[in-house]
Amino acid sequence: MATGESTHRRRFATAPTQGSQQLQTRESYLTWYARSRRNSALAHFAGTDHFTQPGTDRTHAQALRHIHFVALRPDFQCRSIQQLLDQAPGSERARWDPYTRALAAFALLGSSAPGALEALDRTLAEAGDNLQVCHALLHGLWLGDGLPDQAERLLELAAWPTFDDTDPIMLFRTATAWRSLGRRSEALDAIDSAIEALDPNQPEVHADLVRERALITALAREPRHHRGL
Repeated sequence: MATGESTHRRRFATAPTQGSQQLQTRESYLTWYARSRRNSALAHFAGTDHFTQPGTDRTHAQALRHIHFVALRPDFQCRSIQQLLDQAPGSERARWDPYTRALAAFALLGSSAPGALEALDRTLAEAGDNLQVCHALLHGLWLGDGLPDQAERLLELAAWPTFDDTDPIMLFRTATAWRSLGRRSEALDAIDSAIEALDPNQPEVHADLVRERALITALAREPRHHRGL
């Protein structure tokens, strides 16, 4: 996948509106907040018409799709997401927005399904500067098991210009990639940066970062002459 400046500019030319990104951020925040309060959005869905029969109010159906997928995502319920996807007719899937496609790609990546990396590339090509799209793709790539060049692809995606250099979740995923490559010092630097950047009101995420750091420090130390390479 090309990552040159000209490619980034071409992809940014298809960026969604700022209002769309703000709405997706609110959807994600509310869904994650409800889960943290043990009041998951999944308990409030009466059916799946927002996938199969969206009706005339497509904006409402789109918001429900986002919330439904985001509610399944933190528990890594990739099979459940795939089952919902299978219910949607092809005519509807062709009209889905980039964020819905990214959440679908997350399920493919997270389950290491055939075509997962192709779905990532297609979705990223239309993502523009949509941070929620890029985070969903990065999450799926991080969750997958045994994908071709997985660690390298993680590092490549984490370097996408949409991410802020101090984004703690991006740094967390980066640390995992470096650890899988056996690069202890780079992994340790990334996870320490993530811990420093994390909001103090996210203790559950902090616990994840601490677990990652423990895995990194368990790696054998690199020979002194290899450090900094």
